[in-house]
Amino acid sequence: MTKILVFLTAMAFCAGITLTVFSAEPTSNEKAYYGTVIVIDPEAKTMKLIGTDGVMVDLAAEDQAAKHLDKIPLNSLIDLMVEMREGALPLVKSWKMAQAKSPCRVFDGKMCTP
Repeated sequence: MTKILVFLTAMAFCAGITLTVFSAEPTSNEKAYYGTVIVIDPEAKTMKLIGTDGVMVDLAAEDQAAKHLDKIPLNSLIDLMVEMREGALPLVKSWKMAQAKSPCRVFDGKMCTP
């Protein structure tokens, strides 16, 4: 009886861990883009990206992200998380650049790290 109880407790623990991992996925209004930055306009707070599927994507930035757009080098590969907005450009929330020489290779939505 004790072995069954221990087994059931272990299974419940594993199920809880699995649910936690899968709940960390982006919500339906968030989307990830990976591609090459081809245009940055810090004054208009926009950027253009060519995704891995060859499609050009226009993106907008606000608040902290807009302040750091000028630190993204052109032609750099970037991994972006954006918020999809109906009737407006997708809004940049965070980014990571693996190989770029930038003082803002990682932006977590609030601050940059080189």
